[in-house]
Amino acid sequence: MTSTGRYKIDEIKNRLDIVDVIGRDISLHQESAGIYAGATSSASISGASLKVNSRMQLYNNLATGDGGDVFNWMAYENGLDCRDDFPLILRMAAEMAGIPLEEATPEDITKAEEKQCVQGILTKAATIYHGNVTPEIREYINKKWSINDETIDMLKIGYAKPNGGNLSSVSERDTLLMSGLLLKFSTGSPKEFFSGRIVFPYWKNGKVVYFAARGDFNYPINTPNVAYEKNGESLIKYKKLLRRNEKHPYVSECIDNGYIWGEDTVRGQSHCVITEGVADAIVLMQNGIPVLSPVTTTFAKHDIEKLVHIAKRLKTVYIANDNEKSGAGEDGALRTGALLIKEGVDVRIIKLPRPAGQDKIDIAEYFINNPVKEFKVLMDGRVPLQKNYERDLLK
Repeated sequence: MTSTGRYKIDEIKNRLDIVDVIGRDISLHQESAGIYAGATSSASISGASLKVNSRMQLYNNLATGDGGDVFNWMAYENGLDCRDDFPLILRMAAEMAGIPLEEATPEDITKAEEKQCVQGILTKAATIYHGNVTPEIREYINKKWSINDETIDMLKIGYAKPNGGNLSSVSERDTLLMSGLLLKFSTGSPKEFFSGRIVFPYWKNGKVVYFAARGDFNYPINTPNVAYEKNGESLIKYKKLLRRNEKHPYVSECIDNGYIWGEDTVRGQSHCVITEGVADAIVLMQNGIPVLSPVTTTFAKHDIEKLVHIAKRLKTVYIANDNEKSGAGEDGALRTGALLIKEGVDVRIIKLPRPAGQDKIDIAEYFINNPVKEFKVLMDGRVPLQKNYERDLLK
C-alpha cells in the first residue's frame, strides 16, 4: 500500500483549516475562543446559523441540520455525497491543499474510503456514549477532573453502560467490528470493549479517530468485574481502542494508536503544553491552552517522529507531567524534553507545586484549586531546559 492509503487523508486535512476553507465563500466572524459563525443563506435571520469550531475542525449548519468535517463541507458545497463521491472529494481537497495524488491506486482509494467509514462509526459511537452520560456521571467527571459540562458536551465525553447494548443501534455491523470497539472471542458473540467506562474520544480533523477509556469499580461507573477487564486482580485503569494484530485480525488497519491527543489545539499556535493524562490534557484545553498528550508519562517510539514534527513548528514547548513522590512524571518530562532539545526545540519543564503530605498532584487536581492565571505564572517562570537538562537527567 502506498502512502496515500496510509496517511494522505490526514496529511490533506492537516493542510486545510476548516475555518479558512469555509471562509473562502462564507463571511465568518469569531464568537468566542475557537468558535466562528456565519450563514449559508442571506435569508438567515441571525446571520449566525453556521457554527465553525477551529479547535475540533467541525462545522454545524443549524439551518439545514448539515455538519461534519472539511470533507463533509466540500460535499455540501458542491452538491456531492460524502460517501458515494468520496474519491472526487478527496481529489478536490488534495488539489486545494497542494498535495498530489497521482500515485493513488484503486487499492489506495478503497483504503481511504474504509478509513472514512471506520472513523464515521467511531464518531457515531462517541455520540451514543455521550448520550449515556447521566447527571451523576457528569458530577463524577466534574469533581474528579474539573472538566465542566460545556467541555463534556463539546468533546462528547461519554459512558459505555456496563450491561452492553450501547452500540446495538449501529446498523453497519461489519464496519463496527472493524472499528476496534468490539472484542471478538473464538466462541459466542462479540463483547463491547469499553463496557462500564468513561470514554474519551480523540478528535482529529473533525472526526473521532481513537478512544481511551477510564474504569472504576465504584458507583456511578461500575466497570464489570470480569477477567478481560482486569490485569490479574486489579482493574486496568485505562484501556485504548483495539488495534489489528494476530489476536484481532478483524480490526481495520486504519485504527492507529499514533494519534496524539490535542493535535488540533496547536494549529496556528506558538507554544503548547505537553502533559501525560487525557483528562489533564482536556483541562488545559478547557482553559484555552494548546496541549499534546501521550496519555502516559512518555511518548511511545512510534509517536516520537510526529511529536518532533509538531514541536519544531512551535516557539516553546512546556512539559507539565504529574508531580509525584516516586518521581516518575518528572523523569518522563525530562526524557521527553531531552529528546526535543536535541531537535532544536525550546523546552521548559513545569513542576506543579505538590501540597505538603500529598504524594501526587496532576494538572486536573491543580486546576481544582488554582485558576488558569496561576498556571500561566508557572509557565512564565520556567527557564529553558537547555541549560541544565543533562545534569537533571543524571540525578
